[in-house]
Amino acid sequence: MPVAIMREIGIDISTIESPPFVLEKLLESDYLISICENPVGEVIDLPPHIKHVHIQVEDPLREGDYFAQLQSYRKVRDTIGSYIKKFAESLNYAEGIDI
Repeated sequence: MPVAIMREIGIDISTIESPPFVLEKLLESDYLISICENPVGEVIDLPPHIKHVHIQVEDPLREGDYFAQLQSYRKVRDTIGSYIKKFAESLNYAEGIDI
């Protein structure tokens, strides 16, 4: 279902796989963006140099029927898209880059 929901906005994720979690990569990062119901910062004690951005979303599979799940997936997609755009704009603004 997520593949079809993303295809609605012209994004093909049919061949995308999530990479494995590698703690060393996280420790080299400036930002951690978590997208889930519970913030990762509650589970992992992050070093102070890593800025944590949490995007709170509901699990679409909690919905009872197919059409409610579709609507929930769309809401999650749009919420994540909005946050990521704002995040990218804030980084560009901080670095003086015109978008």
